[in-house]
Amino acid sequence: MSIHQMNPKCARHGHAPVSRLTVTTEEGRKLQDEVLRKGAAWEAVVHQQIGIEPIPVGGDNAERVRRAIAASVAMRERIVAAIDYRRKEANDARDHASAGYRRMLVVMCLLVFASMAAGILLA
Repeated sequence: MSIHQMNPKCARHGHAPVSRLTVTTEEGRKLQDEVLRKGAAWEAVVHQQIGIEPIPVGGDNAERVRRAIAASVAMRERIVAAIDYRRKEANDARDHASAGYRRMLVVMCLLVFASMAAGILLA
């Protein structure tokens, strides 16, 4: 099964794969496109190995195995880079949310103390 066919519901309706919906930056989309390109290269070699696609004339089996390994390593490197990028984005989002929560906590504490002080002054 092709990487592009993993979610037939999205492909059938012309939508982007589900994982692309969470990538909001150009760099993230570029990394995912590279993963898809490397995956397509790997699939082409594997399809030749299993007989789905014709084998190029003059190529021996050892060369096809080397190409499959090289394509697999290249795809793995791109996948790791995409995972690292998404992890960095998730950590940045978490840090941003934590900072917002801390600011909200300080404001709420100030409001509580201000209301207590107003209550004491009015009592």
